[in-house]
Amino acid sequence: MGTKGMRYSLQSRDLIADSIETVMGGQWYDANISIPGCDKNMPGVMMAMGRVNRPSLMVYGGSIKPGCAKTQNNADIDIVSAFQAYGQFITGEITEEARFDVIRHACPGQGACGGMYTANTMATAIEVMGMTLPGSSSNPADSKAKYMECLAAGGAIRKLLVEDIRPRDIMTRLAFENAMIVVNITGGSTNAVLHLIAIADSVGIKLTIDDFQAVSDRTPFLADLKPSGKYVMNDLYNIGGTPALLKFLLKEGVIDGSGMTVTGQTLAKNLEAAPDFPADQDIIRPFSKPIKPTGHIQILRGSLAPGGSVGKITGKEGLRFVGKAKCYNDEDDFIAALEAGEIKKGEKTVVVIRYEGPKGGPGMPEMLKPSSAIMGAGLGNDVALITDGRFSGGSHGFLIGHIVPEAQEGGPIGLVRDGDKVIIDAETRVLDLEVGPEELARRTKEFKAPPPKYTKGTLAKYAKLLLGVNSSILPSLPNQQVQEIKNEGLICVHMIFQDNRSLESFLHYKNQLSSQSIGLFVNCRLPLLCFAQLVQPCLLPEESTFEGAATVVRRQNGNNGLAIGTGDRFKEGTVAPRGLGTQPAGTQLGPIMSAKEVKSAFNGLAKEYGLQTFTAPYTTYENATLFGGMIGGKFEGKCTESYRVFFNAAIHARERGSSDNLLYFLGDLLYANKNKLGLTYGGRTYTALQVRKAISTGIVFLPLSNPDGVAYDQATNSCWRKNRNPASATPGNAASIGIDLNRNFDFLWDFPKKFTPTVAPNVASNNPAAQTFHGTSPFSEPETKSIKWVMDKFSKLRWFLDIHSYTGVVLYNWGSDESQKDIPGMNFLNSTYDSVRGLMPDDPSKGIVYSEYIPTTDWKEKIYAAMRMGNAMDASTGRHYEVTQSAYLYPTSGASDDYAYSRHFADPAKEKIHGYTVEFGFGNSASSCPFYPTSEQYHLNLMETAAGFMEFLLSAEEIGLGDRGACVTPI
Repeated sequence: MGTKGMRYSLQSRDLIADSIETVMGGQWYDANISIPGCDKNMPGVMMAMGRVNRPSLMVYGGSIKPGCAKTQNNADIDIVSAFQAYGQFITGEITEEARFDVIRHACPGQGACGGMYTANTMATAIEVMGMTLPGSSSNPADSKAKYMECLAAGGAIRKLLVEDIRPRDIMTRLAFENAMIVVNITGGSTNAVLHLIAIADSVGIKLTIDDFQAVSDRTPFLADLKPSGKYVMNDLYNIGGTPALLKFLLKEGVIDGSGMTVTGQTLAKNLEAAPDFPADQDIIRPFSKPIKPTGHIQILRGSLAPGGSVGKITGKEGLRFVGKAKCYNDEDDFIAALEAGEIKKGEKTVVVIRYEGPKGGPGMPEMLKPSSAIMGAGLGNDVALITDGRFSGGSHGFLIGHIVPEAQEGGPIGLVRDGDKVIIDAETRVLDLEVGPEELARRTKEFKAPPPKYTKGTLAKYAKLLLGVNSSILPSLPNQQVQEIKNEGLICVHMIFQDNRSLESFLHYKNQLSSQSIGLFVNCRLPLLCFAQLVQPCLLPEESTFEGAATVVRRQNGNNGLAIGTGDRFKEGTVAPRGLGTQPAGTQLGPIMSAKEVKSAFNGLAKEYGLQTFTAPYTTYENATLFGGMIGGKFEGKCTESYRVFFNAAIHARERGSSDNLLYFLGDLLYANKNKLGLTYGGRTYTALQVRKAISTGIVFLPLSNPDGVAYDQATNSCWRKNRNPASATPGNAASIGIDLNRNFDFLWDFPKKFTPTVAPNVASNNPAAQTFHGTSPFSEPETKSIKWVMDKFSKLRWFLDIHSYTGVVLYNWGSDESQKDIPGMNFLNSTYDSVRGLMPDDPSKGIVYSEYIPTTDWKEKIYAAMRMGNAMDASTGRHYEVTQSAYLYPTSGASDDYAYSRHFADPAKEKIHGYTVEFGFGNSASSCPFYPTSEQYHLNLMETAAGFMEFLLSAEEIGLGDRGACVTPI
């Protein structure tokens, strides 16, 4: 600590994970018991367990007991006491003799650091996740309890092997939610943020810093544990340990006990035998008297941290700090300044320690020595410390770390000068530098990063591997998810922004972008604003203007991705399709189904599995009808009340593979159910029980909701998107081929009237040939009428999924309850907000309004199901799907917004339907139409969508399908 050796610390976590994965994979071991004892080896072994996914458990080495020093009045001391003693010494508070007395007695035996520092934070988090035996995190290293735990590990791993319980069965989204809660309850280390995100990634779960903020907002800080408190882990052990803590939290309804653990039982079952806290204990506060009503982990953004930062703010030092900057380019420079008396009591100072990030450090070393010296010197009320490095779990004070972008990459922290005013506000979660834009621009122009500290060896490799995706295009935003889609010389950069401030920061840095023709298609939480400002350059050439596009007609040519089927593989409905989930690895399913084959495959499913079918009552412009089917449900095809889930495919003609994705998945589901099998989609597997649960939801599906358009795209006019309505086919205007027939509605609301004028024209044109044509009346197209008919016919539907391509995203209903506090009147029925809606996030006090109203419970459930889908799709192939609201496509998938969900407010008799869209795939840049996948892309799409569809059904089953009462309305 406090030496160059700390640069190797975080890197060691990844080396540990890689080493265990290598040995487990190379030697083909059946199971794994890991016995880590400190900060980085715990997340390292957990990452390896998640990657390998063979029966595994962790035995924590245990924590050290506290020491005792005569010069400290025989008070308990620990490792942090030794660091703080240095600050006390240099300010003259204690003598050198007293300092050495603390050092000699701080660590009296074996075990990890004793407070709620990183080791005990991670051990406790891993225990609540279910990956250790009960009590592992609090059993001291030299205790009989730890010895007995080690003996029990053998029997536990045998049970895991026999019952085939694997890490990914245990480390679920629920488990990570529990872990984040316990980290905040106990005042745990900020390192838990980056470690839990890395562990989650190893099991295919997407966790972000904003998930930590969401948990912190609703979770109080209760534990009076070091570093900010009085007690250590040994004291918690003496009142029942972690099991007693978890039992307390379970009784209070704060954590969920339904998750599987390495005992083969649920967390709740494990805790039945746990002791209760003694009545007189004061280590864990009651919920009525928290140390802080919300969590100590705060995610701050602002002009100093456009990509985010992580604060450790217990409230003891206050929630807001404003001071003048004192800048140091490494921690040694700061310690020298402290020793020289440059930091004075009574002067509000923000110490800036930079070039300590992942690349600048390199290795993102911990700043325990500086933070401890500040507290030891009695400067805790006068000094805040910000850094692009990390903090130790033993650090406490007014601390902000993990600042992104880091100084080495030209981040704003590298532009701060001595004397600049810095504002840290934990209540508004802002980290700002008060420097004028002209001065900041001058500093940016003059900035030159120092040369790397290492050019050879492991740290040099580590720094290079952290350059991120396409860093040459976006060097100042290393943490953004960036993906290039090269489309006939046009580069579209897909990004995720969390708020207005992040967008402003991006626009500030945009000047550093390449001089190439770059279009920006921004997926963000202020979607309509981004859409209106930035989407136009990324549309296809024939759609590049909203009105009167140039005449361009795309025809079939030799470079159109995977071919369209020319025969009939399903033999006029006598052969049922089966997807990749029930067939051997390497099975090839191409070519893409023709419109004729879609109908044949549908008939094959109906015949093989006895499905009930239906035909919508509306005829298309070319006299086709929309056909659909029903699967499962309580009453098995006898009444409309059986069905609670609706899949719609192929509303956009050119999005090839949409029908295939749905029919192959349903073929898998039905085949697996009939034969009592599970499903496997790449890195995602499902049991036979989960298959039965999925079918029990009751599924209605339309596999080809735009039959005219699909047939026309496949045979006649490449990249055709709409239906065959002749009224919108303006001669000489090729833009009309891209008209979105889903926009041919108002559903419940007058879109131009309800939305701000700066937004509405960009998504709703009155020109029949424009790509954004709004339509002549609600449900003016037979295809959209049919979608509405399904939702009305099957009146108990609660879940809807619309299948599209190709932006690699999972979308959920547009709306928010961020500032609405469950006020149902604040929806589209409230005319107060007419003409101002569409700018996000919601903040009526600033005139930024307003998304549709979604009650808090629904809001959380929508996000939960969407995240499950996105995580499953990521895990199946390794490609990354973003998860966000559908506003930036509003109302492309309008059936999953207004009529699916919002209609309930106008007519409470109608069900609220939770609407989602999956935009599968990432485009084929080599094709004349990027919606046409290659063979490889087609198979990746099939696996990803199938995994997403399974999670969608399982989420519906878990969250709720509504009343499954009597059969009232016959089919």
